[in-house]
Amino acid sequence: MIAFQGTYFDGKSSKAHPVSIICSGGFVSLRDDVNDLKINVKLDDVSLAPPLGKTRRVLELPGGARCETSDLDAVHQLETQQGYQLQRGMHWVHRLESRWLLVIACAACLLLSLWGLMAYGIPQMAKRAAAATPQPLIDTISNQSLALLDKQLFEPSRLDAARTGSLQQQFQDLIRDSGSTVSARLIFRRSPKMGANALALPSGLVIMTDELIYLSRNDRELLGIMAHELAHVEQQHGLRNTYQSAGIFLLISMLLGDVTSMTSTASTLPTLLIETGYSRQFETAADTFAGQYMLQQGWGTKPLRDILQRIAGEKGGAFPAFLSTHPGTEARLQHLEAMEQGTDRP
Repeated sequence: MIAFQGTYFDGKSSKAHPVSIICSGGFVSLRDDVNDLKINVKLDDVSLAPPLGKTRRVLELPGGARCETSDLDAVHQLETQQGYQLQRGMHWVHRLESRWLLVIACAACLLLSLWGLMAYGIPQMAKRAAAATPQPLIDTISNQSLALLDKQLFEPSRLDAARTGSLQQQFQDLIRDSGSTVSARLIFRRSPKMGANALALPSGLVIMTDELIYLSRNDRELLGIMAHELAHVEQQHGLRNTYQSAGIFLLISMLLGDVTSMTSTASTLPTLLIETGYSRQFETAADTFAGQYMLQQGWGTKPLRDILQRIAGEKGGAFPAFLSTHPGTEARLQHLEAMEQGTDRP
């Protein structure tokens, strides 16, 4: 016989009846002498709700009635006597909820897993997705991005053809001398709103503003900027950064080759590309590429450092985060100077 105290609810009202519960001879008997309540139910008709930590246990009775008790040991004894077995999933739930240290450990593991997903998992998925993106889709994203920039920030360039032609030829020489295998092209736009700046689109289109050309004091400074933007193209930083921001479901679609999802999402990617800034890791990688190229040419990194300082000192208008989220200028200058001195190796 197993006896314990509990609270009875008839399933018809919220009124609670304190009862004595006796389990014996295949029956469950509930008694409330104050209210003259006497209920006998076959034990086979009683269902035990799975345990949840140290909360009150529930005996579910026929007709929607139920009985709750805080005597966990008595109910456990009843379970053992009846051979009641928890489902595997509920067994783990019960263990978790009855052991706070285990709950804390699981929560810590969950947070660590989320951090790992954000820091390593999603970036790796984005890298693979960028590599798997069809070239026609990359061209579509870039063309739509350029159209949006032309509408919001850019005006036609006022540089003369001789100047632009010379810089474009130097850019092609840069691609050849750096050993890059990407197909890239340099174009120019005027942008009073953005000021002196440059950016690269995923298709290989590198855009320099007239204001940046005017700000430079020699072409080596501009070649340093070009090399930086070429690195973004070659390492697919723009596309990878966009995918990381777009979300894990888009990444899965890309990796699985779901062309329909990729195409339907293409119209939203230009906005993400423009509004999403490069990560510090991507910017450092691009600076490293540019610094290595300039060192190979025997120029040192000073030309790039000089123009970066001048860009930082400009008081331009506000522009989207994509164009202004490079790491702090001081940190970039220190990185480039350390490369020249041989104290900072990639």
